[in-house]
Amino acid sequence: MNVQTILLVRERWNTTSNPVKIGTNVLLQQANASLLQWPLGRIVEIFPGQDGVVRVVSMKTKTGIFKHPVVKVCPLPTQ
Repeated sequence: MNVQTILLVRERWNTTSNPVKIGTNVLLQQANASLLQWPLGRIVEIFPGQDGVVRVVSMKTKTGIFKHPVVKVCPLPTQ
């Protein structure tokens, strides 16, 4: 093992982050649509796992209310 690989600091998962909250505006990622055609919605309910990390959200769009994994939604920046 190289000494440099042992000394690397992994910062990606050292801090917990839940950017989605109830009322957050999000875009729903869809593989078969372009970015400009992703549906816009608002988080109406969150479903945390046993460890407290939000894994599934319920979002309201113009066509209805849907449940999606949190990794498939993109929170929009707010002021």
